[in-house]
Amino acid sequence: MRKYLVPSAAALVTIVASSAAHADPYRGGRGGPDRAYDYGYGYGRGATETPGIDRNQAEQRALIEQGRRNGQLTRGEYYRLMEEQDRIAEMERRAKADGFADPHERRRIREAQEVAGRHIYQETHNNETRRNRWWQHRWW
Repeated sequence: MRKYLVPSAAALVTIVASSAAHADPYRGGRGGPDRAYDYGYGYGRGATETPGIDRNQAEQRALIEQGRRNGQLTRGEYYRLMEEQDRIAEMERRAKADGFADPHERRRIREAQEVAGRHIYQETHNNETRRNRWWQHRWW
Protein backbone atom coordinates (compact mmCIF):
# COMPACT_ATOMS: atom_id res chain seq x y z
CA MET A 1 0.00 0.00 0.00
CA ARG A 2 2.80 2.41 0.88
CA LYS A 3 4.65 1.72 -2.36
CA TYR A 4 1.75 3.11 -4.39
CA LEU A 5 0.94 6.07 -2.16
CA VAL A 6 4.30 7.87 -2.53
CA PRO A 7 4.44 7.85 -6.38
CA SER A 8 0.81 8.86 -6.71
CA ALA A 9 1.29 11.76 -4.28
CA ALA A 10 4.35 12.92 -6.25
CA ALA A 11 2.37 12.71 -9.48
CA LEU A 12 -0.46 14.73 -7.93
CA VAL A 13 1.95 17.46 -6.79
CA THR A 14 3.49 17.59 -10.30
CA ILE A 15 0.08 17.94 -11.96
CA VAL A 16 -1.06 20.69 -9.59
CA ALA A 17 2.21 22.61 -9.98
CA SER A 18 2.13 22.44 -13.77
CA SER A 19 -1.51 23.54 -13.98
CA ALA A 20 -0.82 26.50 -11.66
CA ALA A 21 2.07 27.57 -13.87
CA HIS A 22 -0.22 27.65 -16.90
CA ALA A 23 -3.15 29.37 -15.19
CA ASP A 24 -4.46 32.21 -17.31
CA PRO A 25 -5.51 35.10 -15.04
CA TYR A 26 -8.00 36.31 -17.65
CA ARG A 27 -9.91 33.05 -18.02
CA GLY A 28 -10.64 32.36 -14.40
CA GLY A 29 -7.04 31.69 -13.27
CA ARG A 30 -5.09 33.44 -10.60
CA GLY A 31 -4.10 37.04 -11.17
CA GLY A 32 -1.11 38.66 -9.61
CA PRO A 33 0.97 41.81 -9.61
CA ASP A 34 2.22 41.01 -13.12
CA ARG A 35 -1.20 41.29 -14.74
CA ALA A 36 -0.15 44.34 -16.78
CA TYR A 37 2.52 42.27 -18.49
CA ASP A 38 -0.09 39.87 -19.86
CA TYR A 39 -2.51 42.56 -20.97
CA GLY A 40 0.13 44.53 -22.86
CA TYR A 41 -0.64 47.90 -21.30
CA GLY A 42 2.76 49.27 -22.17
CA TYR A 43 4.80 47.39 -19.60
CA GLY A 44 7.29 44.63 -20.29
CA ARG A 45 6.91 42.49 -23.38
CA GLY A 46 3.47 43.83 -24.33
CA ALA A 47 4.70 47.38 -24.87
CA THR A 48 5.31 47.09 -28.59
CA GLU A 49 3.45 43.90 -29.45
CA THR A 50 0.33 44.51 -31.49
CA PRO A 51 -1.04 41.06 -32.37
CA GLY A 52 -4.53 42.28 -33.28
CA ILE A 53 -3.20 45.01 -35.55
CA ASP A 54 -0.75 42.60 -37.19
CA ARG A 55 -3.50 40.03 -37.76
CA ASN A 56 -5.79 42.64 -39.36
CA GLN A 57 -2.93 43.84 -41.54
CA ALA A 58 -2.22 40.31 -42.76
CA GLU A 59 -5.90 39.63 -43.44
CA GLN A 60 -6.31 42.87 -45.38
CA ARG A 61 -3.22 42.20 -47.48
CA ALA A 62 -4.52 38.69 -48.19
CA LEU A 63 -7.87 40.12 -49.32
CA ILE A 64 -6.11 42.57 -51.63
CA GLU A 65 -3.98 39.80 -53.12
CA GLN A 66 -7.07 37.63 -53.55
CA GLY A 67 -8.84 40.46 -55.35
CA ARG A 68 -5.85 40.90 -57.63
CA ARG A 69 -5.67 37.18 -58.41
CA ASN A 70 -9.36 36.68 -59.19
CA GLY A 71 -9.70 39.89 -61.20
CA GLN A 72 -11.88 41.92 -58.82
CA LEU A 73 -9.27 44.69 -58.67
CA THR A 74 -7.81 46.68 -61.50
CA ARG A 75 -4.10 47.44 -61.46
CA GLY A 76 -4.66 50.98 -60.20
CA GLU A 77 -7.01 49.84 -57.42
CA TYR A 78 -4.51 47.20 -56.36
CA TYR A 79 -1.65 49.71 -56.15
CA ARG A 80 -3.75 52.28 -54.26
CA LEU A 81 -4.86 49.70 -51.70
CA MET A 82 -1.32 48.41 -51.22
CA GLU A 83 -0.04 51.97 -50.74
CA GLU A 84 -2.69 52.44 -48.06
CA GLN A 85 -1.49 49.26 -46.35
CA ASP A 86 2.08 50.54 -46.53
CA ARG A 87 1.01 53.80 -44.87
CA ILE A 88 -0.64 51.84 -42.05
CA ALA A 89 2.50 49.72 -41.62
CA GLU A 90 4.51 52.94 -41.40
CA MET A 91 2.12 54.26 -38.73
CA GLU A 92 2.65 51.05 -36.78
CA ARG A 93 6.44 51.24 -37.19
CA ARG A 94 6.49 54.83 -35.91
CA ALA A 95 4.24 53.92 -32.98
CA LYS A 96 6.65 51.15 -31.97
CA ALA A 97 9.80 53.19 -32.61
CA ASP A 98 9.98 54.64 -29.11
CA GLY A 99 9.46 51.21 -27.55
CA PHE A 100 5.94 52.03 -26.41
CA ALA A 101 2.75 51.83 -28.47
CA ASP A 102 0.28 53.69 -26.28
CA PRO A 103 -3.51 53.21 -26.51
CA HIS A 104 -3.94 56.44 -28.49
CA GLU A 105 -1.53 55.25 -31.18
CA ARG A 106 -3.15 51.82 -31.27
CA ARG A 107 -6.58 53.41 -31.69
CA ARG A 108 -5.36 55.57 -34.59
CA ILE A 109 -3.91 52.51 -36.31
CA ARG A 110 -7.12 50.50 -35.77
CA GLU A 111 -9.21 53.37 -37.18
CA ALA A 112 -6.95 53.55 -40.23
CA GLN A 113 -7.36 49.80 -40.67
CA GLU A 114 -11.15 50.13 -40.47
CA VAL A 115 -11.09 52.78 -43.19
CA ALA A 116 -8.79 50.60 -45.27
CA GLY A 117 -11.15 47.66 -44.81
CA ARG A 118 -14.03 49.75 -46.16
CA HIS A 119 -11.87 50.77 -49.12
CA ILE A 120 -11.02 47.13 -49.84
CA TYR A 121 -14.70 46.19 -49.77
CA GLN A 122 -15.69 49.11 -52.00
CA GLU A 123 -12.98 48.45 -54.57
CA THR A 124 -13.65 44.72 -54.77
CA HIS A 125 -17.41 45.24 -55.17
CA ASN A 126 -17.53 48.18 -57.59
CA ASN A 127 -17.96 46.14 -60.80
CA GLU A 128 -14.62 47.38 -62.14
CA THR A 129 -12.68 44.25 -62.81
CA ARG A 130 -9.50 43.48 -64.62
CA ARG A 131 -11.48 41.45 -67.16
CA ASN A 132 -14.46 43.79 -67.55
CA ARG A 133 -13.16 45.96 -70.39
CA TRP A 134 -15.20 47.36 -73.26
CA TRP A 135 -13.12 45.62 -75.94
CA GLN A 136 -13.94 42.23 -74.52
CA HIS A 137 -17.67 42.90 -74.94
CA ARG A 138 -17.65 44.24 -78.48
CA TRP A 139 -20.01 42.56 -80.89
CA TRP A 140 -17.86 42.63 -84.03
